[in-house]
Formats: sequence, structure tokens, C-alpha cells
Amino acid sequence: MAKETIETAKIKLPPGLPLSKGIRKGHHVYISGAVSFNENGEFVGERDIYQQTFQVLKNVQAVIVAAGGTLDDIVKISVFLRSVTDFEEMNRACKDFFGDVSYPARTTVGVKLAQERMLVEIDAEAVLG
Repeated sequence: MAKETIETAKIKLPPGLPLSKGIRKGHHVYISGAVSFNENGEFVGERDIYQQTFQVLKNVQAVIVAAGGTLDDIVKISVFLRSVTDFEEMNRACKDFFGDVSYPARTTVGVKLAQERMLVEIDAEAVLG
């Protein structure tokens, strides 16, 4: 079974990054760590963990949709926070974003991220019908 690279114009990352936005192999989709860049390449939510988390989840959703899935297909997310003191606001953004969809399994850890302005990065796994 071949793996398929998943791309979407809904996320514009800085050029030259050696990664795919997502990979599909069979029914499984793996989404690379998403950060808060929008479809115009603009960084969303400077110093605002809620806005960044919401944008990052929109980016995760864009990859799932490009792979042919929906939010409900996401089974696991890993959340990487610059500061664990942002947990409550990140958690609120997750609740607001997922709404009535059953929440995926989740791991949250505190880390140093690639750029100082990045407060959160999220990767995900999905299983499509």
C-alpha cells in the first residue's frame, strides 16, 4: 500500500520546510505538527494562546478534509505548549473548536517551540472510514 502526500492551499507555510502537511496510508492519516499560519501565510494570534490554538486546529482540519475526512475522524492529537500555564486557554479553544464532535484522545506537553512567537503546535492522527 503506497503512501499519499496530503496537501492543502488552506495552509501556507514558510518555503523550504522538509515536511508534508499530511500523509495518508490506507485508512490512516498523519498530520504534521501544525502551527498558526493561515492560508495567506500570515501568523495568527501573536501572544494569544486561544487564537493560536483555534487556528492550529483549523489547519489540522484542513489537512483531514483534504484527505477526504472530517473532524470526527481524528482519533488522537498531541499538543505542544510553550508554557503549561496556557493549558486552560488551550483547553477552552479545543472545547470551542470541536463542539459536539467527540473529543480525540490527547496528550499535552510543555516544550520549546521553533519560534518564540509560537505558543502551541499540534499534530494529529485520523482513521478514515
